[in-house]
Amino acid sequence: MNKFFKAVSVLWKTSKIFFILTFILSIFSAVPGVLNLLIWKKIIDMISLYLINNQISWIGVIGCLFIHYLLKMVADVLDRLNSYIKIIFSRKVEKYVTNETIDAIGLMDLKDIENSEMHNMIQKATEESCSKMMSLLTNLIDVINNVTTFIGMSGIIISFNFKIYLIIFASILPMAIYNKKYFNKLYDVYNSRVEKIRFSKELKSMVSRSDVFKEVKVFNSLNFIKLKINEIIDDITEQDKRTQKELSVKEIVSRTIEIFFMYLLKGSIIVYGIASKNSIGTINMNMDSVTQLQNATANIVFVFISMHEDLLYLSSFTELSEYKQKIEEENKKKKSLLIKDFMIETIELVGVWFKYTDDGRYIIKNLNFKFEVGKVYAIVGYNGGGKSTLIKILMGLYAPQKGSILINGIDISQYNMNLYREKMIIVFQDFVKYPFTVKENIAIGNINELHNTSRIQNAAESACATSFINDLPNRYDEKLVRGWENSTDLSIGQWQRIAIARSNMREGQLVIFDEPSAALDARTENKILSEVMGSRADRIGIVITHRFLNIKKADAILVIKDGVIVNCGKHTELMQKSEVYKELYEAQKEMI
Repeated sequence: MNKFFKAVSVLWKTSKIFFILTFILSIFSAVPGVLNLLIWKKIIDMISLYLINNQISWIGVIGCLFIHYLLKMVADVLDRLNSYIKIIFSRKVEKYVTNETIDAIGLMDLKDIENSEMHNMIQKATEESCSKMMSLLTNLIDVINNVTTFIGMSGIIISFNFKIYLIIFASILPMAIYNKKYFNKLYDVYNSRVEKIRFSKELKSMVSRSDVFKEVKVFNSLNFIKLKINEIIDDITEQDKRTQKELSVKEIVSRTIEIFFMYLLKGSIIVYGIASKNSIGTINMNMDSVTQLQNATANIVFVFISMHEDLLYLSSFTELSEYKQKIEEENKKKKSLLIKDFMIETIELVGVWFKYTDDGRYIIKNLNFKFEVGKVYAIVGYNGGGKSTLIKILMGLYAPQKGSILINGIDISQYNMNLYREKMIIVFQDFVKYPFTVKENIAIGNINELHNTSRIQNAAESACATSFINDLPNRYDEKLVRGWENSTDLSIGQWQRIAIARSNMREGQLVIFDEPSAALDARTENKILSEVMGSRADRIGIVITHRFLNIKKADAILVIKDGVIVNCGKHTELMQKSEVYKELYEAQKEMI
């Protein structure tokens, strides 16, 4: 019941006006059907009277038909208006659910996003919440509609024979039990295969992406990917076969019982009507009333069961909303205590240990180091040694299992992390290619400056990106990433310069370049890194790279191996005392 009220509160918050309108229209849309049944009885009785006594009021017949017609038209208009309201309302619900989901994701840590259970919950919330929320609204409307019909038809049936109620309720019981088990079973099946479905969708989307397509073509791996997708589909198909066989047998039995009672009802009405010498119109009205009452009762039961199903599917969105609310409350409590006004003077690692999973190996082991303002640091080491992980820890994206990260001597947890990250200028090695315009791709680094054309152009100039941007058909308004209308794609080196331009939009105190120049030519790389090395007065600069030629000017070079800082010093010093550094340098030198 708690989930029900939470779901209804979401609909209420989305749009109070549309919520109220939907219910008002639902109540009124059921009224014409009840009135038309009484009018139709009147028409049939007038026809019967004519057949028996050869007497008829044509004005009465025409008048009743006209009223019947008007009520039918009113019902159609109300239904159409209701449909319009529901379509617009569904878009508002979609917007609300999307915003809530994105806001919840925004409050998560990187470890949450990388957790499979959390990812599955996000998937379910994203895929099912909007449709199920509208389904819940529709079911609420149907309850009101059917209750209105139920009340109207009950008045007619009670005046005929109260015992009919017992047969009506008995007729819907088997199907009600079946439907509840049916929906529970389907949800259990869906829940068990969420990750498989997510994996299948990921594979399907991969084969049509331009960055994947070229490798798929070269290695001829399309058939293998297709095989993987087919294995998932076949597995799901077999599961559906077993489930549907079981459910179909139960449905046939339930439906047989329901139909039996339906004909028992009709037979009882005919026999009782004849015995009571009711008019044909009365018998016909009672037949229709019982059918509509049975349908309304069955629908009310079915709707409640369907609402139970909707709430099962909405549980992921509810959990996500509760998670969001919990984090927001925690942040609100801490907000006034967090440090907001600060400059980054030092960042110190004190006995830091980190691993990605509880049962995994430590990637970072007992790291102790202090980064100081006004200096540039280079980090080198073998692949998989923990360099990028260290950067994520410095950014506060991961919390170490052991040890502390101190900002100006104070634990990082005491700072407002949003403000801390706003002071960063970062270029990742796995930078994002947003399917936006050039201008938007760059401005994301400081989205408040989206309309500051000169700042965007200066950022592009510093990243050596203006030459190819000016050659694009729409220059800064060119939409990037091939596969969309009126768009183009860039080379990896050009994309890398866009990513660097994005970072240039900020005036940060912590500059981090994580393999920023892998796809750049030596001249461009030298220019960009020289700017980083030169702008050190009020900044801490950190560069991770496999290229050694441009880091000789660094104040300190950290050599990391297997998550441990094995050496630290300047280039000349490390060439003498560090075997790892010398080996990496010589290997790099041979490649030139």
